[in-house]
Amino acid sequence: MLGENQKYEIDSIIPATGWQARFHSANGAHSEQPLICWALCNFEDQHDENSKEVLGLVLRQGKRVLCDCDEDFIEYVPPKQ
Repeated sequence: MLGENQKYEIDSIIPATGWQARFHSANGAHSEQPLICWALCNFEDQHDENSKEVLGLVLRQGKRVLCDCDEDFIEYVPPKQ
């Protein structure tokens, strides 16, 4: 899992119409939130090497968050047909 404080830059964004992200809730259940977009992110590791990943971006508690960097993230949920 990517770290919450890991350095990254967003290279581009991609529409995420209909996609949701599932998170653990405080009460032991789970909740789903709509993705704002997909983000092509360039991450820098501890050895100053870069890697690119596409991650979902959501609004959680008033902040934009990359799903995979949130410890409560479970999975992406595709659009319903």
